[in-house]
Amino acid sequence: MRIARIRRQRALQSGKDTSTSLIEFPNGLPPAPSRKQKEKLSEVEQQLKKAEAAQRRRMQMEKAARESE
Repeated sequence: MRIARIRRQRALQSGKDTSTSLIEFPNGLPPAPSRKQKEKLSEVEQQLKKAEAAQRRRMQMEKAARESE
């Protein structure tokens, strides 16, 4: 226990010494990476996705009904 505490204290102390770990951005922060846009799904793919979601809901409802009995 004592060794773990000492290691933790050392880690905390080294974390407090931020003078050596500062990163400078003279031109400001770099732009954030853009979020990946959702791919356009075809009509058939959208219907399939809806059908799968409906099936999962049915399965969950059936499972909940069995567990509540």
